[in-house]
Amino acid sequence: GADPGGRNDSTAAFRAAIDFAVTKSYKVMNCGGGGCGRTIADLYVPAGRYRISDTIDVRVAPGIHGEGTAIIEQTNSSADIFYGAGVWRTQISGLHFMGGQNHLHFGTNNENTGFITVERCVFTNASSAAIRMIPPHPAVAKGQKPYQGSASTQVTVSKSEFFTCERVVVNHCDAFFFLDNWVNCGDRRHAGGCSETTCQKGVACFENHDGLVIERMVGVPYPGDQGYLLRAISMSTYPHSF
Repeated sequence: GADPGGRNDSTAAFRAAIDFAVTKSYKVMNCGGGGCGRTIADLYVPAGRYRISDTIDVRVAPGIHGEGTAIIEQTNSSADIFYGAGVWRTQISGLHFMGGQNHLHFGTNNENTGFITVERCVFTNASSAAIRMIPPHPAVAKGQKPYQGSASTQVTVSKSEFFTCERVVVNHCDAFFFLDNWVNCGDRRHAGGCSETTCQKGVACFENHDGLVIERMVGVPYPGDQGYLLRAISMSTYPHSF
């Protein structure tokens, strides 16, 4: 099983737990519209520090909830922590993500009424992004369908803390609400303070390609941060505020 003491690798244990939760998934398609309901077993992570060495594919993404802000530490700097290209409606709460490339790397493939909630989490030292939504992209193999990205999706991130990640958010979904969070991007002149070797300096904390709302955000400013906090690639659909 998973080792809360952090001495042994817990990658296989997390994968087995998610696989079991997915077997308890039931999707209801006749409750008023396509894709309007699903029930799935939640995954609970007891307090502790769990080390993993590869990306955990959360597949359709059960709710994943931590006790006592359980730490999941990625020891592979080129791997994500949680990845899911087919998530739809899920909740992530009470976890501390540490190290690796992206902490939450999710997409819905334009499944209608996608809804993702992240609350009371801590994100530390992501070398790419704490939360990254997957954009649309063409098929890469014959007979494969194009990936439809993360449209038709609302993401809400609240009451969470972000420390020394290269980026906090890379957004490609219709509506991303970033509410009541603490952000410390580090000194952007020096790779954001991120200790992963792949971190870059001078990148924006937020990179938005669709609809992003930021409200009641608090953080520690650093010299030279001006212009790095938010780089709005396209602020369509929703206004942004600080």
